[in-house]
Amino acid sequence: MVPYRPEQILVQRDSWQDSATLEILARLPGVPVRTIEDVESVLPQLNRSSDAHASGKHCLILARHLGRFLKGCPGAGAEICCNYFVVNLASNCHLECTYCFLQAYLNNPALVVYTNVDDLLEEVRLKVVSAPDRMFRIGTGEISDSLALDGITRYSRRLVPSFGSLSNVVLELKTKSDHVANLEGLEHRGRTIVSWSMNSRRITREEELKTASFEERLNAARRCQGWGYTVGFHFDPLIHYPGWERDYREAVEEVFHAVDPSRIAWVSLGSLRFTGHLRRNRARQVPQIQDSERRVCSWKPRETKVLSADSRRDVCQDARVDSSCCAERIRVFVHGKSCRMGKQL
Repeated sequence: MVPYRPEQILVQRDSWQDSATLEILARLPGVPVRTIEDVESVLPQLNRSSDAHASGKHCLILARHLGRFLKGCPGAGAEICCNYFVVNLASNCHLECTYCFLQAYLNNPALVVYTNVDDLLEEVRLKVVSAPDRMFRIGTGEISDSLALDGITRYSRRLVPSFGSLSNVVLELKTKSDHVANLEGLEHRGRTIVSWSMNSRRITREEELKTASFEERLNAARRCQGWGYTVGFHFDPLIHYPGWERDYREAVEEVFHAVDPSRIAWVSLGSLRFTGHLRRNRARQVPQIQDSERRVCSWKPRETKVLSADSRRDVCQDARVDSSCCAERIRVFVHGKSCRMGKQL
């Protein structure tokens, strides 16, 4: 995995009051630091580059999050949602996956880390204790990777014990990194699930450019299980290319051979979100994508076929692992049988 080191750091003036700001700066010695009044004031300059999505990430912005941290999973209305909550400790990601939807979603190309972590923890605590009969599932990996920057922020060392002190909540840390060292020795009390976005070896190697390798992710998952964590896996996005059935079957088998299946919380599937804007942006970066053999737009918006998934189905059933498809109003066809989303395969 390629570690992150910015070329400059911009600190929003109000963020100087947060202890996280000084802690992060201490872990990035030698990087020029400048104070700004607000994030919006620097957007014109950051967006000026012809490839702002890539070059903007050389700039790290430390800012305070305004408004509520805790939000419902942002289904757009066409999806079946699972009452998942998200909190955003950062915005954007340096891992450079070629298919990343953030290229078409964020208007700020810089990498932003929010420094008012205490506000987040208090907001979550008040929400959770106000509904003691409800079980909350909260994740931090919506518009950033949950652990890719943890070596710099060490936010996991504050999040995990805080969630561990609550009885009716589960925290999911979703990542494509192997930055799990800070999780060792924490009082998680079974309230934190560490999960990995997975793909076939080919897609991991060719399209997930700065991420941890397939093996590094599995090694990290084994380490977390050794520390008592339950783990999860998200095969997302599934991409159609010659040999995809064989490659994905092998990937699933390797995952279940590498870790203890009885301590996997869930496995999910996700289809490729390849919007028109993202396709145009990708074509500018790699012109030959128009002639690529990979049929990245083979998924229809209302119905997706996942064929010959016998290996995944059998292994999941044998291990009694819940499996689902994420945020899609589709039918999944396994051996000619279909099931509605939200049901176990």
